[in-house]
Amino acid sequence: MIFPVIEVEPVVQVGDKTRISAVKSFASGEASPITLVRIRPVSSGDWFTVTGDDYRDWYLDWAYSAAAEVAPQVEITTNGSPVVVSGAINVVTAATDNLFSTDSDLQLHETDILKWVADGRSSFKDIHRRAQKVILQWLDREGYISYNRTPFTAADVSNIEEVNAWATYTALRIIFEGISNASDDVFREKAIRYDKEALHARSRVVLRLDADNDGDTDYTVDLELSTGNVVRR
Repeated sequence: MIFPVIEVEPVVQVGDKTRISAVKSFASGEASPITLVRIRPVSSGDWFTVTGDDYRDWYLDWAYSAAAEVAPQVEITTNGSPVVVSGAINVVTAATDNLFSTDSDLQLHETDILKWVADGRSSFKDIHRRAQKVILQWLDREGYISYNRTPFTAADVSNIEEVNAWATYTALRIIFEGISNASDDVFREKAIRYDKEALHARSRVVLRLDADNDGDTDYTVDLELSTGNVVRR
């Protein structure tokens, strides 16, 4: 039997490099060895052959030019009919992503940080997105919710400068936790330090939010005092 496996990022920003991987695909049982591996970034697009002697080369690096829901595909062939599997990527604009920090913010603290960008990527936008999620999940856990009783989203943050430091230190913590390989190495020490910086930055945040999705700031959170207040307009 043929078992094509596709690995993709669930969310990618327009123009950002991403990797569509088939490296975990395999043939089992009585199936012949894999003879052809092809990938296409969208289900209606062209196929790209990535077959090589080393299965670790079974991937395609790509950047999408427009926001869309896309379905990249992997095709695996032995001596029989090819088998295709699809993935799903939500390609979003920078405005929709509304990330709270940037690579430039990271470089202010770690000038050579970009050397740690993961293979198949050209930026840390994936990490900034994770940091954003950490912040939004914290607000939800602490009981800060919109007027319709739903968690705040990135779009509800009226001014990202208010959470920029918190997001930047959180991203740095995530990066160094990811490359740490021992409890006492220098990367672990950096992760611990930036975690403390993130907590300190969080305690100083006065966050203005759009609680009713009308485009206006109508909810203010002072995280140092742990209070939320409705701003009358």
